[in-house]
Amino acid sequence: MARNMETEIENEAYAELTPIQKFFFGRSIFITGATGFVGKVLVEKLLRCCPGIGMLYLLMRPKRNKTAEERLEILFKSELFSKLKEVNPTFQKKVRLIDGDLLKERLGISDENFEELKATVSVVFHSAARVQFNDPIKVAVQHNIVGTKVFMDMCQEMPNLEAVVHVSTAYVRKEEDNYVYEQIPKTKVTPKQILDAMEWMDPAGQKAVEDYLLEGKFTTYLVTKALGEVVVSQECRGTPTSIVRPCNISPTFRDPFPGWCDSIQGLSGLMLAGAKGVLRTLMSVEDLKLNVVPVDLVVNCMIVSAWHVAKQRPSSVYVVNCVMDYENSTWLFEALKKAFKKKRTQYPLVNMFRYPDFKVYYKWVPYRIHSIIDELVRVHKKIKFIYDIFLRLGREPWICRIENFNAMKDNLKNGDEEVFNLDTDNFDWDVYMEDCFLGGRKFIAHEDPSNIPYAKKKAQIWWLVTTVLKWFFILLLIYFIFPRSLFGNEERIHTIHS
Repeated sequence: MARNMETEIENEAYAELTPIQKFFFGRSIFITGATGFVGKVLVEKLLRCCPGIGMLYLLMRPKRNKTAEERLEILFKSELFSKLKEVNPTFQKKVRLIDGDLLKERLGISDENFEELKATVSVVFHSAARVQFNDPIKVAVQHNIVGTKVFMDMCQEMPNLEAVVHVSTAYVRKEEDNYVYEQIPKTKVTPKQILDAMEWMDPAGQKAVEDYLLEGKFTTYLVTKALGEVVVSQECRGTPTSIVRPCNISPTFRDPFPGWCDSIQGLSGLMLAGAKGVLRTLMSVEDLKLNVVPVDLVVNCMIVSAWHVAKQRPSSVYVVNCVMDYENSTWLFEALKKAFKKKRTQYPLVNMFRYPDFKVYYKWVPYRIHSIIDELVRVHKKIKFIYDIFLRLGREPWICRIENFNAMKDNLKNGDEEVFNLDTDNFDWDVYMEDCFLGGRKFIAHEDPSNIPYAKKKAQIWWLVTTVLKWFFILLLIYFIFPRSLFGNEERIHTIHS
């Protein structure tokens, strides 16, 4: 009797699930890149919003003197998982660590573990990548082409797969009309040609290939991600597969809470560097759009695309540009300047390098004059390199077609449109920028909101010191330049009268 009641309760709970939640009910998932920015949010989302999900198998390797087990423990200590711990304190029972390495055959997974994956896993998310824009071509090829090939080969050995999701980037290829279409890109060389070349070429030859592929405007990361997409299309062999292409990924919009981030890369890094006074000058072009997408929207897109291809079973790889609508995107520096000017007094930081001030230049000479001191700071150089990627990609518009994205969004019904939100039409950029600033303050700078009153007092002192020093040096400069010539004239006049 008790068992029948329990079953009845379970059936009632299942009936209340959304269609996507029902799809993931009882299914086991394999995830690469679980310790990355996107991967963390994906793991949290699946465990919190897909009740009844099977096991989550997370591929990890030892790194920076940390074992895979220690890295998993650190992962779950993140504040990102605080909401999940409240609703499901025993969630770690659903997680299984798989030792492996993306660059090894069959991802370095042991025979025993692989047999378990083959028997249980039906959905795979591949979000692992080496996001280093200045890697030598051979290193980028190893991670983004060879690693993808090894991953797809492994998928072909898994008989129960119903969906494979590969994470790429929206910047793989822009056509002459400035559009990025939701299709596999055309590339100058094939993956096989570049792999063969890397086998026998010396460093000079590899550099020549790199220059040929980059055309002076791309990065090795973007070129090899495009070739990685070609690998996915060639190796999927009928397995329902999607490629999700986000643009610059930024902090969470609302899920599990607004503004979460864990890295200085991207929008929060720019804002935080400005708030600390490290970054005070930027060189730009006019009409540069803020082309970013919140990480929780990217994760929702990944989950929805897995469900979509499993149900629709498209005949070819289903490519989805996961971006904000270009026409509705805000202007980058309008948003940044507004955020800096307002937030430096509203939510200042306790630990500043100097009083925050922010100027955008559209002419190279005044920018170079103002940025001399900035560029002595080591952190500024890292932030500037990240920003230069924004600038290089934003000089001309990258307008992504989003027909497939909109088709998936329109198919969300019966609660899925809320749980796995893909709405980009009703997006408040002012609110989001404030959330990004507060998120950077809390999660990157590790400054509690309770210290804001003290930070405001300290910011006033910084402003006073900065203002006094600025006028001191201005007057000193005037004294050494102008009074000397005046004094020289007075001395000459005195001599004549004598």
